[in-house]
Amino acid sequence: MSKSFVTLEQRTCFVCGKTYDTGSLLIDRRMKDRFDMHTNVGLGMCKEHEDKIKEGYVILIGCDASKSEVKDGGHTLDPKKAYRTGSLAFIKPELYRRLFNMAVPPNSVAFSDQGVLEWLETLQPAPEEKETPPDA
Repeated sequence: MSKSFVTLEQRTCFVCGKTYDTGSLLIDRRMKDRFDMHTNVGLGMCKEHEDKIKEGYVILIGCDASKSEVKDGGHTLDPKKAYRTGSLAFIKPELYRRLFNMAVPPNSVAFSDQGVLEWLETLQPAPEEKETPPDA
């Protein structure tokens, strides 16, 4: 792969861990051939999850704390080194405050133990069985 002095900016979604294009172009002002076609500049939020927050949801990210890097004396996961299980939950802020008895995180995203997400799943009402339309 050839190097260039321009590159397309990408970020990694904080929630799902997928890489996405930001639509920005990065230019090396020193005009040195140092970029590949894409350059990941860090964490962000993909459109899908950004839209969920705009719709008013709090996003819970399932993770395994035993496989993650913890800081601040064991109370905070490092987002870059959190071991995500792939499970997500989208809940309204009122429900978040009632269930967890705490304020909604400032960015509306929180890491949660996988067991909590499994417990939340049990609280969902069973899907209603669809009635089959009568034959015509």
